[in-house]
Amino acid sequence: MESLLMALEESPIKEILGILNGKIEVIIAEENSSSSIEAANFLDARGHVVCPGFIDMHSHSDLQIFLDSPSDAKVRQGITTELLGQDGLGPAPVNKDSLNTIKGLLAGLDGMLPDEKWTWQTFSDYLNAIESSELFSNVAVLLCQGPIRIEAMGMEERQPTSQELEKMKYLIWRMHGGRSFWTVFWFNISSLCLRRYK
Repeated sequence: MESLLMALEESPIKEILGILNGKIEVIIAEENSSSSIEAANFLDARGHVVCPGFIDMHSHSDLQIFLDSPSDAKVRQGITTELLGQDGLGPAPVNKDSLNTIKGLLAGLDGMLPDEKWTWQTFSDYLNAIESSELFSNVAVLLCQGPIRIEAMGMEERQPTSQELEKMKYLIWRMHGGRSFWTVFWFNISSLCLRRYK
């Protein structure tokens, strides 16, 4: 029996949840239940609140997930999904010329990662590195315009040349990599990166 906080209810209600294959299949009001309910396992959650996992839509765990002992603080607070690549700056793409610049820009929000942990160069490499890491939660990643701009033209504060703009477009096209979640953001990211330069 769990306490459920419903959006329109003033106080928690007590329900029995039936879970099958990780999904809620049935909700039975406690007063309508009988002692004949059959289940493989019973979990007594009285005194607790049951809720879906929270989504951190503005996470800066881009590098922390590669530490030898990544923090489980977020999942302990109920966060089960994080959206990485915030504020237009992320750890990929990166190359030997831009690595120190990217590391310096990320340090304030994402912390420092030892050089030997930077095993990627392309955005696709970065996604593969995430997939092979031990994660406490689900992760979705935005392709950031900052590293793309840095790879195309460094840190110069000016408008890109037409050649640099074409390089940015190519980098975005190349980074697609057939990832379905990235496809959802394809038009938004490309317009963020390129709109003001057209």
